[in-house]
This record gives sequence, C-alpha cells and structure tokens, in this order.
Amino acid sequence: MTIHFQSDSQNTGPGFTANYYEVSANKNTQCGGKLDDDSGTFTSPNYPRSYPNNAKCTWYIFVDSDERIQIIFIDIQ
Repeated sequence: MTIHFQSDSQNTGPGFTANYYEVSANKNTQCGGKLDDDSGTFTSPNYPRSYPNNAKCTWYIFVDSDERIQIIFIDIQ
C-alpha cells in the first residue's frame, strides 16, 4: 500500500492524522478485482441484499490510454 500526500503552493492547513492496522484477509469480505472490458457491471457484495460488515472492495478499471472512463451509479442506498 502506498499513501501519497501532496499539497498545493497556495494554502496550508492542519493536515491529518490516521490510524492503520493489519486485518486478516479471512475476516473481510473478498470482492473487487480487475475490470478491463469496454463496459460492464460491478456491485457491492450481496447486492441487492445488504452488504456485510467490514466489507472492503477495490475495483481497478483499465482502458486504453486514449480512452476515458464513465461510471453511472444506477442505485445507491
């Protein structure tokens, strides 16, 4: 994991504080992944039922360098 902080040259502020901790992989819901088709669908775990506690999902969406990505959320609750 990499955390990157970068400020601009205009304003300063108090910054931030953060906590981190190791979490066993078998205690989290596994979801997310690599999306590299021209279009597709991805959902939260168990959708349309409730997602579980402590779910952490990351999707990596890849397109050609001369393309852009548009995401349209159909339902958010």
